[in-house]
Amino acid sequence: MNKKSVGILYYTDNCLNMSLANACRKYISEAGLPITSVSLKPMDFGRNIYMNLERGKLTMFRQILTGLESMTEDIVFFCEHDCCYSRDHFDFVPEEENVFYYNENNWRVRKDGFAVYYDHDATSQLCAYRKALIVEYRERVRRVELEGFHGNGYEPGTRSIKRGGFSDSTSKRWRSEFPNLDIRHDNNLTASRWSTEGFRDKSTCQNWKESTIWELPGWEDFSIFEKPVVKEDAESFFESIKRNEINNLDNKKEIEVAVEAEVLGEAVKEEILMTFPEAMKEVIAEKKIQKKEWKDKTEYGFLNGKFLTIHKGGKFYNWIVSDADMLGEDFIVYK
Repeated sequence: MNKKSVGILYYTDNCLNMSLANACRKYISEAGLPITSVSLKPMDFGRNIYMNLERGKLTMFRQILTGLESMTEDIVFFCEHDCCYSRDHFDFVPEEENVFYYNENNWRVRKDGFAVYYDHDATSQLCAYRKALIVEYRERVRRVELEGFHGNGYEPGTRSIKRGGFSDSTSKRWRSEFPNLDIRHDNNLTASRWSTEGFRDKSTCQNWKESTIWELPGWEDFSIFEKPVVKEDAESFFESIKRNEINNLDNKKEIEVAVEAEVLGEAVKEEILMTFPEAMKEVIAEKKIQKKEWKDKTEYGFLNGKFLTIHKGGKFYNWIVSDADMLGEDFIVYK
């Protein structure tokens, strides 16, 4: 029996931040397989096919079909511009020529490092025989050109015609030893959900798990995103401050107590000013904190899962701790 040839189909709308796009391409290139890229802007990545089209669902299907029809390999791995693939992902060999296979070891991650897993199929994790894929995507393009896309599903083999799909093809799953990362950002075509509350049908988020990128096997040294301060780091930082190991912060002044009479003079409110390590102790105790000097009095910091987070301007951000924060002596518990 002749050994089957294998290739990668990479498709992109060229809307992704270039530093992230280049980092993802690096992992794809390391597979050592021939790459056919289909893009909406000319690019230097594998054998490139440029299509002058507007971004959208039909365009994505056309890109995929164009790439498949131009390839010569027997087996095709789909690769998307915002995914990082483990090397062993590309070791898989599909057994059946008319079945679509999905790697289920796929974690969705965001830029603060938070990662979630649940059982699902994703086009970015698809591997199948090229001939079967061509049949599938010719029908997809034909139908969407005639009828539009109405929630028919993105993943071949996962939805029958009776359920609104494009064919009655079937799918199976496989699992690589090391996970892949599906990086979520502002331009994802599909929605991002970070808790089971985001699913109306809880059967579609089975085996829900939460972690961080750096806790996933094979991604401990992941450097695309800056590793934030986590709870364990905050505890360690607090202990090191007590041992006078950081910035010679051994002469901290005693805690000040500010007593402020309310306008009617009927109640007294105490505010205890804290150093940063003292404030971190409150954060670990699941309290919110803020700095007296912050002009926005609705701004506060807290521990969101394992991540030090700041609420500012009605939005939540990863709190990157500065030298000024660490030297601060005017932190208070937010009420």
